[in-house]
Amino acid sequence: KAAIRAGIRLLQQQAGMDDSRIDQVLLAGAFGNYIRRESALRIGLLPDIRVEKIHFVGNAASAGAQMALVSRQARTIASLLARQIEYIEIAHQPVFQSVFTDCLMFP
Repeated sequence: KAAIRAGIRLLQQQAGMDDSRIDQVLLAGAFGNYIRRESALRIGLLPDIRVEKIHFVGNAASAGAQMALVSRQARTIASLLARQIEYIEIAHQPVFQSVFTDCLMFP
């Protein structure tokens, strides 16, 4: 819980973005299959947003790979998105340990 929440918080800080600007949170993979949205909010795993903004997308990696296999347009879009992504090593951020420690607590 702490690692996920700390990662979200640090990415938000990097983007200068508070919780009110989050349009949606997508939960993918097995993790999304086994957690209730309300519980994720209650334990502080996710930012303080409305439950309706949290969506489960299943096996997103597999779905994306399938789309790329059958659609040239999907491959083009994926390529464009990949060029826009900025990699951030959050564990090396100077404030990571303090943010992580804060996120260990339950609200």
